[in-house]
Amino acid sequence: MQIGARGLRGNVRRLKALLQSKFGGRRRPETAKSPEKPKLHPEENLLRIEVFRPNCRKPRRYLVIKNGNLPNGLECLPDSLRILEWTGYPSKSLPSHFNPEKLLELNMCHSCIEHFPLEIEPLYNLKTVKLSNSLNLVNTRNFKGMPHLELLFLEGCTRLYEVDPGIEVLEKLTVLKLKDCKNLVHFASRVRGLKSLKVLNLSGCSKLKKLPNDMGHLESLVEVDASGTSIQELPCSIGMLEGLVSMSLRDCKHLVCLPGSVGGLKSLKDSKISIFLVAQSLINCQMSWVWLPV
Repeated sequence: MQIGARGLRGNVRRLKALLQSKFGGRRRPETAKSPEKPKLHPEENLLRIEVFRPNCRKPRRYLVIKNGNLPNGLECLPDSLRILEWTGYPSKSLPSHFNPEKLLELNMCHSCIEHFPLEIEPLYNLKTVKLSNSLNLVNTRNFKGMPHLELLFLEGCTRLYEVDPGIEVLEKLTVLKLKDCKNLVHFASRVRGLKSLKVLNLSGCSKLKKLPNDMGHLESLVEVDASGTSIQELPCSIGMLEGLVSMSLRDCKHLVCLPGSVGGLKSLKDSKISIFLVAQSLINCQMSWVWLPV
């Protein structure tokens, strides 16, 4: 089933019927090897839609929309969705009547979303959020409605200027990527609640001047990338990260000194520090020199 770009408007009713139907299309016999997958195959200037469920006792729902020209989005979405992937989502928010309590993954890269979390809560089952390159996203709000979130990708959100301190309630978050958020000025002031965080990527956040003081309490942290930021110093608590394996501070041109506690990074194997430490700056900071592999 294919819907040409020119004839898309005349088929909106059929599209809505597809999304609201019980199984997203004509039901086919279920076998272990061939789950039901009504699809619109991707072609240039064609709307691609996939709504299917694998063969399992508890059906899962998937909705994938790509290459679609739907300037006003959709008025409704099925509440049974488990995975929602909509590249280039055109609206500022999701439909007001959409109840996403069963949603496991939200993938809306290149969207027009302005705020996250969205104004639809709670999202107790949500584990993955991908909003990278959503150029209208300006800030993040309270995260209390998604306690099981594990992956958060906000890369390339160039208007994002603040990450709410409430992010520390995400105890199960393992990956946080904010790469190339060039207007990010305020990163979370407190992060010690991120007990499961393993990867933190802030590279390319050129306006970010400070890392959280309690960063050393991220006991699971393995990788940190703060390259290309405007940080002037590392928090003294960073020496508590005994499990940290990789740290990149490449092109941190404003970084003038390192805390003596850096010597406590016993597991550090991959350190990329491309800076010029002026001797006088080190004297003023009254911090000891620490040799790190480059």
